[in-house]
Amino acid sequence: MKINHLSRVPLKYRKEVDSKGFIPVIVQSEDSKLLNELKKVCVKVCKTNQIKHNLSIINGFSALIDPKGKWPFSNPKLPRDKFTISLDQKVFALPLTHHYENEDKFIKPRLDIARGVLNMPEVWKIATGKGRVGAVIDTGIDTTHQDLKAQVKDFYDVVGGKKESYDDEGHGSHVSSIVAGTGEASGGLYKGIAPDAKLVGVKVLDKNGSGSYSDVIKGVEWIVAKNKEYPIDVINMSLGGTPQGSYKDDPLCQALEVAEKEGIAVIAAAGNEGPFKSTISTPAYAPFVNAVGAYDDNGTVNRKDDKIAYFSSRGPTKFDKLVKPDNSAPGVNIMAAKAGSINGYVALDGTSMASPMVAGAVLLLKQVKPDIMPNLTKELLKKTADPLPKVDENIQGKGLVDPLEALTA
Repeated sequence: MKINHLSRVPLKYRKEVDSKGFIPVIVQSEDSKLLNELKKVCVKVCKTNQIKHNLSIINGFSALIDPKGKWPFSNPKLPRDKFTISLDQKVFALPLTHHYENEDKFIKPRLDIARGVLNMPEVWKIATGKGRVGAVIDTGIDTTHQDLKAQVKDFYDVVGGKKESYDDEGHGSHVSSIVAGTGEASGGLYKGIAPDAKLVGVKVLDKNGSGSYSDVIKGVEWIVAKNKEYPIDVINMSLGGTPQGSYKDDPLCQALEVAEKEGIAVIAAAGNEGPFKSTISTPAYAPFVNAVGAYDDNGTVNRKDDKIAYFSSRGPTKFDKLVKPDNSAPGVNIMAAKAGSINGYVALDGTSMASPMVAGAVLLLKQVKPDIMPNLTKELLKKTADPLPKVDENIQGKGLVDPLEALTA
């Protein structure tokens, strides 16, 4: 088949071929008839092209384009000003390092210390997350672990289509147990922030901890639909990618804005690209997302030796120049559930570990005031945060979250 230069795949997409030999794209249009026509054209022009997901939440679909075939959207009859095409870019789980497991007695674990820094024993006298539900968009949740077996209310697997909750990488289970793990396997030592809350697991990342925008958007779409069946209070996203432009043009941010307007707070890891400036990940760089940086408590409850973790991403955001992160939470040497075991634990660093602490705090706020809206939980957590002295806001946000102050504000 001879392809003239006008029908070739545009140069900016040719280098984006995935592991299966396709170019992943997201197509959007406010015109539903045009969107259906674009789907038909996509497959008709080159039979090896594939429609991956229908993404009604952003008025679009994702497709896999054969780089050797014609570019399906080059037909001059298509109203080019009425649809957009963007790369279906990669996202990744955001832990930094694996340190040690609970068998390593010589190193002091620190989820219990992090809870002490956040004054959780006093917080739990007011709220434990009872009756609330948090969604974790990640690698899944391993419900064979004692701390998680009774916590998962629902599960959706975008990657493999399985019905039963599982986690073939481990990141999602670790994050989930920080949000709402019972701590049963440790006698309560490694109990999560909202231990009486329930979880919804959404698997969008594979066994290597990587995924695509369209898989995550499909997961968000499912959560928004489920929110009509039973209330989901918060989405935790300990994942991210590299921003390609303003958040306004970012398909994932657009989907999360819909979720936020539906009353679901969105919490996301700021990223681990510090100490460099303007390294906030997507979707954390959107203004309606609560971006969480990693706080280093230095292994003590005493606040005098605290600092922001060197790896925690800094603002301002690259394209929109917004001040980020919004706040910080402990994210160094955090011990939590180890997937693939009944009672094991593993410690990780990363803004991935800080984000679920803030998600847990939202669940506590929702227990006390069920009708509080996402923008207000975000502002309340920022207003009551405890800043480190002489540390720029683009490094720490408004400071360390203070759940007790927020609950009593």
